[in-house]
This record gives sequence, C-alpha cells and structure tokens, in this order.
Amino acid sequence: MTDTAPRTADRSETEIIAELDEWLNENWDPDITVEEWWNRLGLSGWGAPMWPEEWYGKDLNRSEAVAVQNRIGEFGALPAPGGLGLLLAGPTIIDHGSDEHKRTLVKDIITGQKAWCQLFSEPGAGS
Repeated sequence: MTDTAPRTADRSETEIIAELDEWLNENWDPDITVEEWWNRLGLSGWGAPMWPEEWYGKDLNRSEAVAVQNRIGEFGALPAPGGLGLLLAGPTIIDHGSDEHKRTLVKDIITGQKAWCQLFSEPGAGS
C-alpha cells in the first residue's frame, strides 16, 4: 500500500473524479441508512481508494485518494467509516495478513460492520 503500487489504468485525476461524480449521482441517497451507504461506498472501491481493487479499493495513489475523499465531502455524501479500522487495521491486514484474514476481515472494515481500536499496556506507568 504505497504510492508506487502498480496502477491498473492510467487515468487523470479529472477522469477519476468524473467517474466518482457519476457513481455518486447514481448511488448517494441522503434517505438511506448509514449502514446501507457504507456498504455501497465500501464495496464500490471509493471508500478506501488507495487499497488494491481485489480488496475493495481503486489502486489510486495518495494524491488521487485525497482528491476522491475531498470530492465525496464536497458532494455532500458521508465519508467512509473512520477510525483505526480504515487507517491502520485494513492496510496492515491487506499487506501482511493471510488470505483467510483478508477474506474474513477486510470487507467488514470497509463497510463499517466491524470497528477496531488499539490498546496499550504500560505496566508501572499508571495504565
């Protein structure tokens, strides 16, 4: 999950945003539940656009992914589920997890079905 990941297609940022706009116009509905929206967004690849296509992403680089996230906000649609699942657990599982871990965990992260946290233990330091 780096900026140098192989690209599936060479498209300009303008073309990517046009594709996203078309998808948003067809799929965003402020009257559906958050659960339904996160499912649509996550399974489409737009929820975590830097992730590989085979794991619910779009194989975009960082600047393209930021443009996508910004456009979703400008459009008025809800963003993908936030937190450590999307930012830490998902990318770590995709890069280092077994195929079984990927199959059983990644979809639930991107669709907001599972939330993740990070716990610390600091013996002798008050926690």
